[in-house]
Amino acid sequence: MPTMQINKNTVIVGIDTHKYTHSAVFLDFLGRELDYLEFPTTQIDKLERKINTVTSSDKQVIVALEDTEFFGAHIVKHLLKLHNVSLRHVPAHLSSRIRGRKHKNDKSDAISVAKALLFDFENSLPLKNKYTKDKEKLKVLKLALREKEELSKQIVRTSNRLHTLVHLFFGDNEKISSLEKKLKNKKSQEELKSILDKAKDKSYGAKITLLKLNELIVLKDNMKSLDIQITKLSESIDEVQRLKNTIYGCGTITASIIVAEVQDVLRFKNESHFASYAIVSPKEKSSASKTKMLSNKMGNKRLNKALHFIALSQITKENTKGRKYYDKKLKSGKAKLSALRSLKRYIARKVYKTLKYS
Repeated sequence: MPTMQINKNTVIVGIDTHKYTHSAVFLDFLGRELDYLEFPTTQIDKLERKINTVTSSDKQVIVALEDTEFFGAHIVKHLLKLHNVSLRHVPAHLSSRIRGRKHKNDKSDAISVAKALLFDFENSLPLKNKYTKDKEKLKVLKLALREKEELSKQIVRTSNRLHTLVHLFFGDNEKISSLEKKLKNKKSQEELKSILDKAKDKSYGAKITLLKLNELIVLKDNMKSLDIQITKLSESIDEVQRLKNTIYGCGTITASIIVAEVQDVLRFKNESHFASYAIVSPKEKSSASKTKMLSNKMGNKRLNKALHFIALSQITKENTKGRKYYDKKLKSGKAKLSALRSLKRYIARKVYKTLKYS
């Protein structure tokens, strides 16, 4: 297994992935460009040959990718088989910070990924342990959760648009207005649909409102079906069930999000590394005798949101460990928001231990 230290014999390969072509930049240990390669998604062998050429001269190659789950998944699958090659996942915020406001193109994106690994190696994540026994299930679970996230946004946009159309065309109709306020109710949706269906031939407003209502109904049905699939899939993943049964306030969806984003907890050096990735570990900012602890904004926002939901669930119930911890922080003089951050850090510690040691 290759060493995980960057030295003069290290070559870093930063890869920018896309649907049809990928870009790879080769840098030395000082960040100087050695080579550049563009290759189609169907010809990863070109990248393999280039890497084999580099490693033939006793060089260690570390490959850095932002996307290791979707467009980059097949690259990971091929490169894991190569000798003397290490793969690392670079969180998007690291490469974005390196890129800054520079002119954006495929090559500059690949360079940013490589330099993010070079300058902040400790915050990248190894891929050797990333694919666990449930790797295929986790891939599907993550895709399903991303689809749920997108569907939620579509439902909100469609619902808001529907409310606007009802107010625009039927603002004086008490019957329609009362039904419009209860659109979460399936019966109200069907009743409103029946009224609009009868009026569509006489009113253009009714026709366009009915189209938007039908769109909302389809989206909600898709969401219901997706929730059933996610629940069924999560039942067969041990880590999800472990979190649900161990941590108060962690339901099926929240536990699924955590497991899908973490993948393999062994990627993290320790509990502090995990907390930093979950954006619940404050960073010190000091100058001379002045020291401040600021919120860390860099990390996995989906994971942070999941921990936030758990924290809110715990503080709304009396006598939970989370509520007692939160009250303790308030009594020590912390503000409510600061106490909530401390609770999220406490929960992150418990999540890490649950996934690693149970």
